[in-house]
Amino acid sequence: MKKLSIDMDLLLELSSFDTRGTGQSFINIDSGDISYIPKDIMEFIKNNTELYNLEEWQIILLEEARDIHNHKEKYIYIPLIEREFVSEVMIDFVSSINDKILQAKLLSLIEEGEHKFNMELINHNIIEEYYDYKDMRFYEYLINWLNKNGIILYDEEV
Repeated sequence: MKKLSIDMDLLLELSSFDTRGTGQSFINIDSGDISYIPKDIMEFIKNNTELYNLEEWQIILLEEARDIHNHKEKYIYIPLIEREFVSEVMIDFVSSINDKILQAKLLSLIEEGEHKFNMELINHNIIEEYYDYKDMRFYEYLINWLNKNGIILYDEEV
């Protein structure tokens, strides 16, 4: 197992359907650095297309994408957290609510998607509790995923 310091907040953001975007994300297994490469930049690299008139930030991303493409052994692709797990987290949260009528309403909304579910939580003033619970479960999920990929987290400040 390799010990790495990883920005877990960024990893969480890039593993979630609602915050990732259309690009691809990777962890450098030597440094623990996380890269997000927009889809169009990855396509340019795969197709070996020449790019002109790029802004500085685009050049930096292009260089990162080239490094990822040319040194695949140094990077792990960061997958999105499976929708089944997201649903499981929602169901588990609902089971912690004492109000049986609210439980039934929330359970019926899970299949309709997280937006309607969240709106109901907002209406009942419990959205922050859900976000805290969801983040905790997602962090556990990601730590397990890192461990399965041979990575142990460590905190540089300790």
